[in-house]
Amino acid sequence: MSLPPGVAPYKTTPRFGVDTVPRGLLKDHSLKAGTWGLIQVHSGRLRYFLAGELEPSAEVGAGESWVVPPETLHFVELTPDAAFSIVFHR
Repeated sequence: MSLPPGVAPYKTTPRFGVDTVPRGLLKDHSLKAGTWGLIQVHSGRLRYFLAGELEPSAEVGAGESWVVPPETLHFVELTPDAAFSIVFHR
């Protein structure tokens, strides 16, 4: 999946790791209507799950990114060496 045409970045989070990731990202949550997220993994691996699923929808490694659509209930898991940030678009 890619970002839709016409969206532009408006905010980037700090770089998060296992010790600094907001706990809300590790449980079911979603983005607001009209907001897209672009997860950028800097090191390690991040697993992206749709809420209620036992298997990840994606496993994203260092140098890779993943698009999170609006209003999609999801959560992430990190490897111990993971670092990532999120660029929000609207």
